[in-house]
Amino acid sequence: MTSVDPQLPAMRRGWGWSLCAGLAGAFLLLLMARGVIQHPPHYDELLHALSARGLVESGAPVIADGRYVRAQAYTQLVAWSYVAFGDSLLSARLPALAAGTLLVLSMGVWVTRQAGFVAGLATALLICAVPSTLDVSVFARFYTLHALFIALIFMALFAVAGPGRPLAWRLVLVAAVAAVFPFAKSLQQSTIVAVGVAVGATVMVAVLDSWITVRAWVVRRPVVTAAVMGLVMAVGLLLAWQLGLFEQFRSAPLWAARDAGRLQYYIVAFREELPLLWPLLPVATLLAVTDPARQRLAVFCVVIVLAVLLVHSLAAQKSVRYVYYMVPWMCGIWALALARVIEAGGRYAGSRGGLAGGRLLRLAGVAALGLTLLFSVEGARTLNVAAGRLAQLDRLPFKDEPDWRPVMDAIRDRAAAADRVVTSNAMKALYHLGRYDYELNATIVPETDTFQDFGIDDRTGRPAIGRADSIARVLDLPGTTLVVLETEKLGRTSGVSAEALAVIVARCAELDLAAQAGVRAWWCDRPNANPGDDPGIPPSGSR
Repeated sequence: MTSVDPQLPAMRRGWGWSLCAGLAGAFLLLLMARGVIQHPPHYDELLHALSARGLVESGAPVIADGRYVRAQAYTQLVAWSYVAFGDSLLSARLPALAAGTLLVLSMGVWVTRQAGFVAGLATALLICAVPSTLDVSVFARFYTLHALFIALIFMALFAVAGPGRPLAWRLVLVAAVAAVFPFAKSLQQSTIVAVGVAVGATVMVAVLDSWITVRAWVVRRPVVTAAVMGLVMAVGLLLAWQLGLFEQFRSAPLWAARDAGRLQYYIVAFREELPLLWPLLPVATLLAVTDPARQRLAVFCVVIVLAVLLVHSLAAQKSVRYVYYMVPWMCGIWALALARVIEAGGRYAGSRGGLAGGRLLRLAGVAALGLTLLFSVEGARTLNVAAGRLAQLDRLPFKDEPDWRPVMDAIRDRAAAADRVVTSNAMKALYHLGRYDYELNATIVPETDTFQDFGIDDRTGRPAIGRADSIARVLDLPGTTLVVLETEKLGRTSGVSAEALAVIVARCAELDLAAQAGVRAWWCDRPNANPGDDPGIPPSGSR
């Protein structure tokens, strides 16, 4: 799937150099992952970890009394990993790490083939330096797998626009994209956006290749050109409406509602993640797109990055993970600019200092750039994580995730003895305690079958509640109730409201738990209740 720019001078872009560039990045990512892959579990990844356990045990992706059917391809990979390496969180995360490693490897190899060794190596290493790469690579979720398949789609479409390609070969590449598309879409609905953006980027590259002809056409037929562009936009909007993309993009769960209207969300998020590189992106873009030797690839990358950021900034639900498939191509822009600067510096050094002096000046320039990146926040963080020096780092994957493990001895026996368990995190309760009966989390309520309190979450077959009167009704049930809540959800309208928490505090006795776990628990006993006092709420697990 290579279509090397014919304007590109003979540089180190053979298969040997390409593999070296890709393997360097892949090795760095594995080195970084080894110290952080055993982080505390997150709700989302436990959806796959628990449903994969169901696949192994029963052949169906069951969790408690429900089923988790989203992104079943990733769940199946986790199940195979369980069979091969045993049932553990590490095994559940290995498919994501493998996909992340292949992503870095393939980008390093492909960019080297397109733009030379310096650009390919820089791309692979820069991908690793972006914190979200490590986050999604040690996270039992489908983001790296999705990004890998999107990258392959982008590479194929870029090759379709390559000059001198036979029509049959172009059709084969388009057929390959069509074959991969349903699989990628099963992982993320944003695949529709990604492919649309890639088609637009491919058209832009084709226009660039035939700019003189295209410009002459536009000048001679401006009305026809405007009509064609308007028709294409109308068809695109109609297709998006038919696919329900507008509704999906403008809806957000309670936990994401705060950022729904923040158009600057990604600007702020990447500024915090990449304090050196992000402000340099406009400069890198200018350097890359004005480089004749790499202009085609630069334009392709720039269109992808700008279009993806624009579309996802308009979407209501926002997270860096949702645009991760764009990150490798953003790194490609920086890498192309870096390669141009190094080559320009080398030519200048050669013209000033002769052969020997030119080499020294060239090495000095490369060393200066290397040290700048090395001592940047991004570079220092990458090296510290790779070396295992983690204690002083503020930015680590899921560092602030509540960890239930230190308090398990204090609540496991009570969970087994309680008549019911109420929790703000159903997945962690199932993973650590093996049970739960009601999820007290306002975010989950709109995801149930009734969209109201005591509706059933199809993923687990258990009720979810959010209001204060609902938790009061549960605590009025005869017998004992164990309530386990994560502190980060307390007092939040998207989690456990202050009113709901007040009901629990007033009626139950709090257990003495380690504060650093980020978990609080209460024991609630109603020993004098009669069965006739049941307030009439549906029993847990019933439909």
